[in-house]
Amino acid sequence: FVTMVAARGKAWRLFSITEQENNGQILTETLLKTLRGVLNVTFDASCECDEQGFILKASQQLMQLLSRNGDDFAGTNLKELAGSVNEAERLDTFLHQVMSQNQIAESRIACPPALLETVLKCSDPHDELNVKLCCVALPPGCAVDDAASFGRRFFVGINGLQTRDSEGHDPSPRQLSTPAGVQSSEH
Repeated sequence: FVTMVAARGKAWRLFSITEQENNGQILTETLLKTLRGVLNVTFDASCECDEQGFILKASQQLMQLLSRNGDDFAGTNLKELAGSVNEAERLDTFLHQVMSQNQIAESRIACPPALLETVLKCSDPHDELNVKLCCVALPPGCAVDDAASFGRRFFVGINGLQTRDSEGHDPSPRQLSTPAGVQSSEH
């Protein structure tokens, strides 16, 4: 009788632990979906990059923002999208600083997002887009896109500020995406 009660107690503890783990997984998935929804309305576009700045996943909005029809940014280095060699160097320095900042901090401490205003090139080589990048290193082993993660990753949120041609003029004002149909204003 005693062994039967002990076995039932052990089975109950195992069941309880399994249920807690399942509930934790459901909560995590729900929080990630909520986070993705917030990010989609906070930024005009986004991408996820590895430690070297290679884009692992890009939003459809990034292609639209840079007027690139059908381009797949996966495998492209974020620096290749820079409007000039100088901007590519700034982007490289920026990504290294974000990574260094996060390596110094303990892995359990979230570092604040880093911001950089820069210029990205559009599909027309004469058009560039002033953008504000919001970059944060994701925790080790974490990926926004549900894929297995190897190495550190960055989440990069991108907000377009304005388009300009090579002479600094605004040739074609863009309607930037905004939440719930709210009209955006050009700055």
